[in-house]
Amino acid sequence: MLNCIKCQTEFSGAYCATCGSPKDVRRFDYAYILHEVQHALHLEKGFFYTVKELFVKPGSTISGFIAGNRLYHIKPFPFLILTSLFFTLTAKLVVMKMNTEHMAKLKDSTVSVALAWTQANWAYSNIIISIFIAFYLRLLFRKSGYNLIELLIMLTYLTAQSMLILGFSNLLQYVFPSDWLATTLGIIPFLYIFWGMWQFFDKKNFSSMLSVLLSYFLGSATVIVLMLIICFSIDAFLK
Repeated sequence: MLNCIKCQTEFSGAYCATCGSPKDVRRFDYAYILHEVQHALHLEKGFFYTVKELFVKPGSTISGFIAGNRLYHIKPFPFLILTSLFFTLTAKLVVMKMNTEHMAKLKDSTVSVALAWTQANWAYSNIIISIFIAFYLRLLFRKSGYNLIELLIMLTYLTAQSMLILGFSNLLQYVFPSDWLATTLGIIPFLYIFWGMWQFFDKKNFSSMLSVLLSYFLGSATVIVLMLIICFSIDAFLK
């Protein structure tokens, strides 16, 4: 017989019959912390399984998740935060070359502040852009049956996976610095998102491809235009 650590009741077995406290209490150590982080982020199976499935068959994987096959997948928004964090950390290894003339013009403007916030908060920036792209997808794919939230989930998964691709691209650029390599690798994530969106709807339908392209362009353009309008309005008000 053992005395319960919490209520001091004598009990036998794995758990106290009075308060339910376990017999064996795990000691706090590095292994405990690692396990808790993995459990909180669902990394035991969800993260790596989701990454693999999204690389092989993104469209069917996401449509299956929306339909109810969610057991082994990490949730979309934690997935986006993790991959965006990976991208941000790897981006610090790469020297970002920017046009000094343009930066001089934008140095003291609200636009420069907005751009700096965007670069420092990729996860939130991608969510904002995805909302607008999802809106246009909802308009152009009304007959698909997907609502706005389901389309946003689809875009979140694809964007998160593209952040992972960009992160590994940063590592390659760090090892093999080259402007040509940077340009080539920078195109791959956008091609992946387009491929995933097309596969999600109907990869055999040419009109679906055009609608996907149009939605992505309109969504991104809307965010850029709104950002510029807000920034220039703030600058005009402060002068």
